[in-house]
Amino acid sequence: MPPTRARTRCTGFTLIELMVAISISVVLLSILAFVFKIATGATRDAASRVSLTERLRMVNIRLRQEIGSMLPQVRLDGLPPKGKPCLDGRTFVGSFDGKAFIFATSTAEFGRPVSVDVKYEFLPDPDDQTGQTMLLVRWRDKTGPYVLDKKTNTWASNPNYVLGDESWELNTGTPPWMQSDVLLKGVTFGKFEIIDPPDTMNLAVTGAKATATPPATANLQPRTLPSAIKLSLEFRADVGNVNMTQAAVIEFPVYRGLLQGHK
Repeated sequence: MPPTRARTRCTGFTLIELMVAISISVVLLSILAFVFKIATGATRDAASRVSLTERLRMVNIRLRQEIGSMLPQVRLDGLPPKGKPCLDGRTFVGSFDGKAFIFATSTAEFGRPVSVDVKYEFLPDPDDQTGQTMLLVRWRDKTGPYVLDKKTNTWASNPNYVLGDESWELNTGTPPWMQSDVLLKGVTFGKFEIIDPPDTMNLAVTGAKATATPPATANLQPRTLPSAIKLSLEFRADVGNVNMTQAAVIEFPVYRGLLQGHK
């Protein structure tokens, strides 16, 4: 009798078992991907919020220091030596649309205290091809209270410096301002507003022509500075979720404007 061949039995997964396993794996991977997407989005949004808050804090500190230290320096109607004090006694100048604000302030440059003319201005961002965002730029007086002696590489007082001689109304052929730094990028809305302006400069705050004489209702000791400057702005995040925006309305008190009485 011939020997019998042992029957071998192959073990494995059936097609139905494979399909069930694949389906379960797909569901688990989808859940993991969803959780990962949520975690990544939350991290991106958190980074955007931190960036927005930090940028706003830096702008707040800079403007609060310089606007708070605004000087009652009467501005000139032209460049020296022809410049004369404006007839309305204006100590600051604001543009009609609120995009620019000029004043003299006490600040610090190169580690030393100075009094200098500055201009804060919202300008179109040249890197934004859509034209939807602006830059908040701080300009300083081009002449400056100090000059650099190239021989000794030291800073010395500038004898030709005149405070109050720079104005956005001037057209001298050369820019009267030297860019100091860009304070904020990605601005979608920005506007400066004068709070409680002095009666003697009720036209100067909007950039109108100077009046010939102060109003008859001026106080015996009128203020020469506003009580505060309000800044309204909205800007986009520069990291993470670039579609996230921050809106803020900040009032910066002018300390000299508050100390001198008003009716």
